[in-house]
Amino acid sequence: MTVKIRILTILFFALLGCRTPEQLIPKPELKELSSLDIFKILDTTYCKYSFLSGRFIAQIKLKGKPSSEIRGKIRLMQDSLIWMSMTPALGIEVLRLLASPNKVEALNYMNKEYYSGDFELISSLTDFPMSFKILWCLLWHEPCFLHSTHEYRVSYRGGEYFLCPVDYKTFDKLISERSHASNLWNQEFIQAIWLSPLKLNMTRTIIYDIKKKRILDIKHNEKLMYSSTCPYSDVHNVKVITDTSAILLEFKYQKVEFPSELDFPFTVPENFSSKKLE
Repeated sequence: MTVKIRILTILFFALLGCRTPEQLIPKPELKELSSLDIFKILDTTYCKYSFLSGRFIAQIKLKGKPSSEIRGKIRLMQDSLIWMSMTPALGIEVLRLLASPNKVEALNYMNKEYYSGDFELISSLTDFPMSFKILWCLLWHEPCFLHSTHEYRVSYRGGEYFLCPVDYKTFDKLISERSHASNLWNQEFIQAIWLSPLKLNMTRTIIYDIKKKRILDIKHNEKLMYSSTCPYSDVHNVKVITDTSAILLEFKYQKVEFPSELDFPFTVPENFSSKKLE
């Protein structure tokens, strides 16, 4: 054996010896918690705020097409308003959106059009049936429950807590086979939520559209950022899966603040025409 081979062999085994065996890495302990326990903890750990403002960069990828980037601003009023301004290039605003629980308004500056109606506009853009609560789930890292709290069951999956009205094997089967669930659940959606064991940080949400068998899969960055002591996930990866298409979105948030007051500017210019969704 040459000197070079001997040295490489020694280095190889030395590196192996420096590695920590996987079984020796301590894993967070999963405590026995009921759904009521989890909801009580979430109520105290997630930030209480009235207003939120920030900037975002969104990468959008449609099946068979190159990705595109949109920059913009977002403002939220807790449980009341979602405001977004979007500027794809050169800092020129092309779209402004204002959503409340029962209404969506949009200004298309490129075509000088104004839209006012229900969430069908956003549903057509995302290829997923939208509501105010689902849009909030998509845009912001915050527990957003589509079912009554007493309907969720707690189980353990992949080292995390798993909240869902059905057990995870049944949910897995629904997602993988896109099967109908009317015999299991009498609502429009089934929602599953993953929570990390340490601080019950929400790491993933899947919403399954029972009627049209579409999937909204939202993954959050496990490493939280802080603004004014409020923790939040600065990266959201969103995937919408249907039988014929897939939409991938990645939101990266910057300069997030929680002010005590905030305005939501939305004025329809006189030269804009009213547009109906076709």
